Amino acid sequence: IISNSHTARRGKETIPCPFYKQIDGFSFLLVEHTARRDGENSETDTWLVFAKDCKYISEEDHHRLTNECNEVGAMFGSMIKNPTSFLLKSKE
Repeated sequence: IISNSHTARRGKETIPCPFYKQIDGFSFLLVEHTARRDGENSETDTWLVFAKDCKYISEEDHHRLTNECNEVGAMFGSMIKNPTSFLLKSKE
């Protein structure tokens, strides 16, 4: 949930995010959305370990897919660190 004071909510607890004070509302939304997708990417990595351990996928497939998850995570990290470069410029 996003509030006007730019805080991140986790459960019933509100955590202040001073980093977000430096960026505009659209950048904040992009960072918030991207951070959630990055978390889902990490969850995928966990499920890949489970799939490998249960022998649903081979070691080779696990290694390949884990590397792809790491690449996607690096892309998300880049977007989170520099969100304004991923926003469309307005035509004014």
